[in-house]
Amino acid sequence: MRSWLCVLLYIVALSNAMPTQRTVAVTGATGNLGRAAVQILAQRGVSVRVLARHRATPDTKPSLAADASKAQVLKQLAALPGVVLIPGDVTDRASLNALLHSADAVLACHGARRNRRLSDIFRDPSDEPTHSKQVNYVGVQNLIDAAQASGTCNRIVRVTGKGEAPWSLFSILINLFGSMAKAWNNEGERLLRDS
Repeated sequence: MRSWLCVLLYIVALSNAMPTQRTVAVTGATGNLGRAAVQILAQRGVSVRVLARHRATPDTKPSLAADASKAQVLKQLAALPGVVLIPGDVTDRASLNALLHSADAVLACHGARRNRRLSDIFRDPSDEPTHSKQVNYVGVQNLIDAAQASGTCNRIVRVTGKGEAPWSLFSILINLFGSMAKAWNNEGERLLRDS
């Protein structure tokens, strides 16, 4: 909970430090931290562009409840002032170019949710779009490329977790069962540091 508070305070500071006409792009907006960030930014008068992998139908009821579907959360966020949904995914460069068009900064709260499967023993699943390599590493490289191409986006803030050491027991367990999520997060963070 403390790390959330730190990130949310950073978001407030970021919105205060930006020029008057501000636009922040957000990935992972349907997660707990992402939705809170979009709400804070919208309340502070910041224009927010949200990358939306999910689609809401006209009969989807908007909600930010803990048990709400991704489509319900997106529908609620889209109703906030200054929030625009951009369809796409971090693995799709064209959608990231659209997301970062005229954005000043990116708040990247996205993360992989794919767990290992028994069939992974017989094949390499790392090319699947939901694999942590694609989301936490290739997705970050795509964000960096889109930010550089935009000409306006000069800051990427990536929220990846508690920052465990790569060889801690917790990280090893997540890597074992979560398609190397911590390892690929680490590689994505290295890309950001080097960019």
